Amino acid sequence: RRKPRRCKRRRICSSYPRSKATVYDRAIIRAMHYYDKNRRVDELCGTSAMDDTEGVLRAINGSGESSFTMLQNGYPPNPAERTLSLVYCISKQMPGNKGAQRIHGSGFAGRLLAVVPNGILGEYMCRMNSTFERNCCLPVSVRKGAFELTE
Repeated sequence: RRKPRRCKRRRICSSYPRSKATVYDRAIIRAMHYYDKNRRVDELCGTSAMDDTEGVLRAINGSGESSFTMLQNGYPPNPAERTLSLVYCISKQMPGNKGAQRIHGSGFAGRLLAVVPNGILGEYMCRMNSTFERNCCLPVSVRKGAFELTE
């Protein structure tokens, strides 16, 4: 068996007829997400986050959309519980939100990372906190001067 990281996406797709007999469709969809995620990381590493804010936001949004639709990490086993999916959708559709959003760690209750323009931050936090629960939305900031950790 080849690991998805070393496999071309088209090979994942072309092996579908043979794989279907032994692998659930969801596993194939998740393998496609994994491959795409690694490609996005490679592309993002080729740019400077300080110089290409739009590229970083596109990468976060692409990753978020793929996680939501292909990794399906907004869907816990209980079909009545879709709060994290709802948080993602409301954040994405918030008027004026030209930022980015991505679900993280959904297997462990999950969180949404939302990069929100400063101009709507107050309104965004108010809407999320009133829709879900008080203090569910907390601002964070990333300081300038971040550095790369190497092995």
